[in-house]
Amino acid sequence: MIKRFLFAFAGIFIILVDFSISLYAEAEQVEVQASEESTDVKFEASETSATALPSNCPCTRKSILTFAEKLFSEGAYESALLEYLRYRHYFPEDSIIPHIEFRSGLCYERMGRLEIARQVYEGIARAVSFDNPLRYDAYYRYLLTFYLVGDYDGLNLHINALESSDSTYPTYLLEYLRGWAFFKQARFTEAESIFQAQAKIQSPITPSVNYILSKSKQARVLPRKNPVIAGVGSTILPGAGQAYIGRWGDAGFSFAFSLGGIGSSIYFWNRDRSFALLAGAFGLVMYIGNIYGAVVSAELFNRDTIADFIAKSENEVPHPPQELMKGNSGAQGI
Repeated sequence: MIKRFLFAFAGIFIILVDFSISLYAEAEQVEVQASEESTDVKFEASETSATALPSNCPCTRKSILTFAEKLFSEGAYESALLEYLRYRHYFPEDSIIPHIEFRSGLCYERMGRLEIARQVYEGIARAVSFDNPLRYDAYYRYLLTFYLVGDYDGLNLHINALESSDSTYPTYLLEYLRGWAFFKQARFTEAESIFQAQAKIQSPITPSVNYILSKSKQARVLPRKNPVIAGVGSTILPGAGQAYIGRWGDAGFSFAFSLGGIGSSIYFWNRDRSFALLAGAFGLVMYIGNIYGAVVSAELFNRDTIADFIAKSENEVPHPPQELMKGNSGAQGI
């Protein structure tokens, strides 16, 4: 009787499991079909919108451009880029297309896609007429992409090439960018030399040249810590190097644990040799670490001091390099 009941129960269970699996498979198939249909609809819609404006669409040159500029001013660069590309697609023969391309390059630049921005700027500089003011903007932004990624050698190389091939390009802009490249590398003497020469030339950015020239001179007297002095100090007295840098908490820690370990080793040497050896090893490790830490801390202090000084100078200068030549000189209609 019990066996029959168990067999019947097992049969019912198997039937239910099989039915559940069938329902799940059917539901999954329906979901996949729905997803494919949805994808097809979206694709067809995007194809339609990419090829022609609907006859009843209120979109015009002005409306697309106004909306793109609004998005750009709000910092929505990806959305603004799509609108600029849409404008170029619908009105490829418009006279302001070079300026639309330039704004697209600015969007790529602000989005951090500097390689694409560089290609866009280079294309504009080569495509527009020689007397088009936008050519100067495009060449400057092209060079700026090297500055923004920290490729200062590449920047210097391209500045030299442009100066030798185009005598009409404003030299003060190129030298200003070159000087900033030296300044960003903490090569303050070379930066000072360039800005000193540029300060003698009146230009729209003369106030910024004078400002950064004063900062280049000020960099000579920035507070610095000598890693050798820090290391020797901590060798003579644990924690002295950290105190020299101004890190008093680290100084107290190094002093207490280094001397504490070594002192404990001496005290317990004849009482508990094993503990004395352990304490001595600990004290020795802390002592060596205290010397190494003092040297590294001095180097970090100097690096952070210079980095903060450069960042503050770049934020306070009237004309930061990245805020120059943004297409306003020739952006007719924008």
